[in-house]
Amino acid sequence: MKGNQPGLHKQCADLPWKRVRAGNKTVETANGRDIERTVKCVSIAEGINFPRAAQAAQITRKSRPVGTRKWHTETVYIVTSLTPSQGKPAEIGAWIRGHWAIENGLHYRRDVLFREDHSQVRNGEAPRVMASLRNIAITILRLQGETNLAKATRGARNYPDRALKLAGITIS
Repeated sequence: MKGNQPGLHKQCADLPWKRVRAGNKTVETANGRDIERTVKCVSIAEGINFPRAAQAAQITRKSRPVGTRKWHTETVYIVTSLTPSQGKPAEIGAWIRGHWAIENGLHYRRDVLFREDHSQVRNGEAPRVMASLRNIAITILRLQGETNLAKATRGARNYPDRALKLAGITIS
């Protein structure tokens, strides 16, 4: 959950996390960092103002550059409609890591290539339409075998006839 939902964030932060045992803990070294992730889950019947919420999770990430002593700690909360039998802490942790791998990969490309975060398109369905168009452009380039999307995007910008050809559009 993001900081743009302070009420929901406070509701989750106020749950009795100190009384909940860690349901899953992973330790790894990646990209020159030691990383520890702890997932705690708690069933919620009432008290969280979120439709169909059945479970909340607290995910604590500690990381530090390899060989150093000072840890950086980040705690995030999620709310899910999955019951404890449907979504166990290890599964929730894996799903969250998978989600961020997709989010970081795709969002990074959309933001770097198309400056999506600086877009001033904010009304109605236009932001979704623009995001879809950006995704389509990235997909077309990848299906064409492009590995350097920045270079391919510049080429499409500089030679619009090539871009139209990639999209299957021919102009006579």
